Amino acid sequence: MYDFLPIVRMNPDFEASTNDTKWKSLQTIRLETKKTWDHMIIKASFQDVRNWGQEPSPVLASDPFTGVYEGYVQLGSKDNRSFWVRTGRQEYTMHDGMLMWNRPWNPYGITFNGVRGHYEDGAFGIHTSAFVLQGQGSYETVCTAEDCTDFVSESIASNGDFLYIVDATYGVNSKLTLLPYFLVLQQGATNADAERKRNIFSPGLRLQGRLSPDLSYIAEGTYQFGNHNDRSHQAWRANTSLAYTLEMMKFRLFYEERSGDGDATDDLSNDFEPFFSAGHRFRGFGDYVGSTNIRDIGVSIQGTQSRHFNAKVDYHFFQLSNPTGSWYALGNASRGIGSGDDANLGHEIDIVLNWRPVPVCSLLLGHVFFIPTGEGGSV
Repeated sequence: MYDFLPIVRMNPDFEASTNDTKWKSLQTIRLETKKTWDHMIIKASFQDVRNWGQEPSPVLASDPFTGVYEGYVQLGSKDNRSFWVRTGRQEYTMHDGMLMWNRPWNPYGITFNGVRGHYEDGAFGIHTSAFVLQGQGSYETVCTAEDCTDFVSESIASNGDFLYIVDATYGVNSKLTLLPYFLVLQQGATNADAERKRNIFSPGLRLQGRLSPDLSYIAEGTYQFGNHNDRSHQAWRANTSLAYTLEMMKFRLFYEERSGDGDATDDLSNDFEPFFSAGHRFRGFGDYVGSTNIRDIGVSIQGTQSRHFNAKVDYHFFQLSNPTGSWYALGNASRGIGSGDDANLGHEIDIVLNWRPVPVCSLLLGHVFFIPTGEGGSV
């Protein structure tokens, strides 16, 4: 598989000068091999991802940008579907990617080392996962005070970082499918934070279905509780969408909100933990908005003119969920902190054209307009 994505951004950093331009050419090559037998599947894939020019050319044979993407063994039922257990490095997605997504064809594409189990019987199914994010280690405390005369470094042992997931499916009928889930994130000490003890518990429920052959909906809510060292954690998210198909056109209304923290000095954190959610798959191709402290209201229109060509236009109206909290960009790096006077961040319009001359090849052309308003303009 081969993927090439050139990107050009005008004024990418919201600086005073609007004449600066940033561009890059992203190239991804992936080699996959997979063998299936009754009761067993073995898969291995290797991926190379780079931006043109990020390393000297010619490129040496030993390259840090190339490595194993997936490698696992799966054992289970004869059909390899109704029941299986899989161990090794593997992709993981949950539902449409609002919380867990593999980020395909991205320099930060995600795979996990761990074990997964699956069982399904008719309308019911359950899926469990246990992933090791970071292994055990030990770290030394560092003095951060002005006077370190009496400071004695201490060795802190870390049990590592782990992610556990249980999600189930129960199809009541064509109009309603129930998808409850529970995620647990446990994070120990790191070199940067030798005293970190972070535990996030996140139950949620997703409802989806078709009200008619042309009308479908999604409604979902997630709650979070736990702690980060001595600070408690309580956060939430909600999203809903309504999609209508009319011949060659598809219209979708959507709303999503994720809580944010307005005071980093108190004993309660309200920033929603995004886990490993999709990036611009939901909140705009401009990548200006992240996955915490955000409200996104918009509409999407997609038209398919033929089997070779379709076009899509998305509109987003972005606001801070907590106007005194941080504006997070993609990757949850803070762009700045809101003043509380205006929750508005801006409007984004995405235009994407997709031409598929042959089934194995497609050409995507896109353009993004982002117009900062309110707090977005000042930050």
